[in-house]
Amino acid sequence: MKRKASQRKARSREGHAQEGIPPTDHIRYCLVRNDDAVVFRWIPNTQLNGQVSATAIIANEINGVFAHYGFNGSPDVLCRTSANNSFEGIPSQFEARLLRFNGITAQVWVRSTYLAGGTFSAISVTSAPSNEYNAQVMDTFLPINFQLFVGRDGTFVDNDNDGVPANEDPDDNNPNVPNNQG
Repeated sequence: MKRKASQRKARSREGHAQEGIPPTDHIRYCLVRNDDAVVFRWIPNTQLNGQVSATAIIANEINGVFAHYGFNGSPDVLCRTSANNSFEGIPSQFEARLLRFNGITAQVWVRSTYLAGGTFSAISVTSAPSNEYNAQVMDTFLPINFQLFVGRDGTFVDNDNDGVPANEDPDDNNPNVPNNQG
């Protein structure tokens, strides 16, 4: 049964902290359909002390997805991508997975940047029953993403005016992260 976004119950869930990755105070959006079968979770910025790899963070998030659905097996990995980049000498990592398990399809991605002794990450998790996942992408996940990232003129927003659009900025509310001054 399709539900419009206004009919979904939004509720906050605690982060899925694993040993070695403590939760921090952060902004997050977590929408869960009333039957718990569809999840949209986006954390635009979270900070961890020290240097924590995007691989460790994505493993933590994937374990959280499995826990949500009560899954203990090995998923089918439909797609996996990794990238290491540097912007003005600041290293960043990107990890993404598309998984299928127990009739659920889940997409999880993490983008992390290391600055001043800390790891700043953006995290996205979307999951739904596999037979409705494509419809949820078109009817729910993409519209929410466009509301969060795309301005009225069709370009990506840059909330802190540092020249890095929100979809690439680990903290789009702080013009010093990343420090674009070189």
